Amino acid sequence: MSLMKANINSGPCTFVPQIVTMLNRFFAVLLFFILASVAAYSQVLSGVIVDIHNKPIPYSTVYVKEVSLGTAANEEGLFELKLKEGNYTCTFQSMGYESVTRVVPIERSNPALRIVLQGMVYSLQEVEVNDGGEDPAYRIMRKVIRKAPLYAQMVKSFNAEVYIRGSLTIRKISAMVKWMARDDLKESDIKEGDTFLEESVNEIDFTAPNLTRQRVKSIHSTFPGGNEGRSSGAMGFISGNIYKPDAFGNAWSPLSPGAFKFYRFQYEGVSTIGEVNVDRIKVIPKGDGPQYLRGYLYVIEGLWCIYAVDVSIDEQLGLTLQLHQLFGEVREGAWLPVTNRLKMDMDLMGNQGGFLYNTSIRYNNLVVNPPYLKPSVPKKGASDGFSAKRKQHRSEKLNEKAKELMAIELPTTSEANKLAKIISKNAELKLKDSLRRNHEYVEAYKAVFDSNARKYDSIYWNRVRPIPLALNELSSVKSFDSIQNIRNLALNDTTNPEKSKKGRFYSKLIFGGRHDIDTSCFFQTDGLINLMGVSFNTVDGFVYKTGLRYEDKLKWGKTLSLGFKPGYAFSRKAFIWDAVVAVKSDGRHKNAFALHAGSGSFDYNIDKGAALIENT
Repeated sequence: MSLMKANINSGPCTFVPQIVTMLNRFFAVLLFFILASVAAYSQVLSGVIVDIHNKPIPYSTVYVKEVSLGTAANEEGLFELKLKEGNYTCTFQSMGYESVTRVVPIERSNPALRIVLQGMVYSLQEVEVNDGGEDPAYRIMRKVIRKAPLYAQMVKSFNAEVYIRGSLTIRKISAMVKWMARDDLKESDIKEGDTFLEESVNEIDFTAPNLTRQRVKSIHSTFPGGNEGRSSGAMGFISGNIYKPDAFGNAWSPLSPGAFKFYRFQYEGVSTIGEVNVDRIKVIPKGDGPQYLRGYLYVIEGLWCIYAVDVSIDEQLGLTLQLHQLFGEVREGAWLPVTNRLKMDMDLMGNQGGFLYNTSIRYNNLVVNPPYLKPSVPKKGASDGFSAKRKQHRSEKLNEKAKELMAIELPTTSEANKLAKIISKNAELKLKDSLRRNHEYVEAYKAVFDSNARKYDSIYWNRVRPIPLALNELSSVKSFDSIQNIRNLALNDTTNPEKSKKGRFYSKLIFGGRHDIDTSCFFQTDGLINLMGVSFNTVDGFVYKTGLRYEDKLKWGKTLSLGFKPGYAFSRKAFIWDAVVAVKSDGRHKNAFALHAGSGSFDYNIDKGAALIENT
């Protein structure tokens, strides 16, 4: 109060400068914080990765050693990482190119880098061919197969921050789909040439052997569906432990015992990458179909672990899968995936599209077992009877046999397969013993959302996104907000909302579709005009069927489903039908109860996956 009085009594000539001084200080402080924040955001490692012909190398990889962070460039070769100030050892690499390692200083202002990768040169000078003329690739693969079970069990646990991005591009929609799903396509604003994108920042906790927890910290999706036009789920983390026999789904793994029955291997040379020698092995399938893969494996000599994977699988129904994984030495002797890229191309009955899945991984807490055979030492007090002692004795015998096989410098195919099976069997015994002691059901994979996961704006995503958007993905993100505004205006149209709502309902009732009654229940129909419901067999003659379904989410995680499929058999002049009432629980203890009733005829091969039209 005394200060204020002094200022007032001194007259306006001294009071105004005092206010100006205070404002100047205020704006100075504000400017300081703005510049500080800009400086913090400008600590960016960015640039482009090109070949010697100045052409971008799509999806090349950047690995930052000090923070165990691996990320990928986009299809234009552009990369961008946010890092704190300091010096970082960065490795820029891509399959088929020599890697480049640089120590890059990150300061408040960093110029964009231009990284040039030269084509990889593989040397064949040190290759030794034995008297039988066997390709050296088989000697290498025996050692890889022998150690694969050890590497499969190497990771005990980890916590990682993972950026996941998936984008779907619709290249062509067939005339049949355009006609049959025209209302849904129009309502969701789906058309040829569109790209839909989902990106998320996640915290992944993994505990061996297969317990994974995904916490979605933030998510941004332009996929249609869900609340407010957004997809309600989140893409999961595909880690892909390629050392496991089931790593490639239904396809035979080239790293599993017995792989020589399904694949031929061809040695294509060795190259020095950093401090390791990497062998390039071509995988050639002995047959066709989704149970075989083809491509290349890159193997680190001495450790006999994987440096990179570049394989593809020709699935059924015109679907091709391509998997690209690049590994980094995140701990001494522990090479783990630092980037994953899964690409799917589809060409089915005139419908064409592609899906691209990318991850960027930063390992925070990582616990690994040594990648060599470690004899198990029984804990005191662990024995609980004759059965436990017998299992312990069996495990010790397996370890002794494994030691003998590990000591063989050049194992035969039989010895390599036998060792891999022994290690897997020993791990299986330990897992069974653990399950025997702990009868509680634990869900292997679980995902949860943070409450604010969907509330981040474009400024946030521009700051945290480690993989720059491609042009089509950027277009999808920019147009999403405007599309949402148009959709919201249409849904909130107050001119005649009842007429609009009834019109959409009747359209779905006639031509098929889903009608959401509210957020917890919906009604779905195949439509009174259902061309896919026409079929023929020698008992019924021509048959026409349609379907109705109602689903309601009840309390305590339960779901009620009611279904009714009426039809008519023209030759028998008989009404045929099928009805079902089902209650399903998605809680901790998953269970379902269903009651079916109906009348009709059934084909013998109905359980073989054949559709009605195929039978017809």
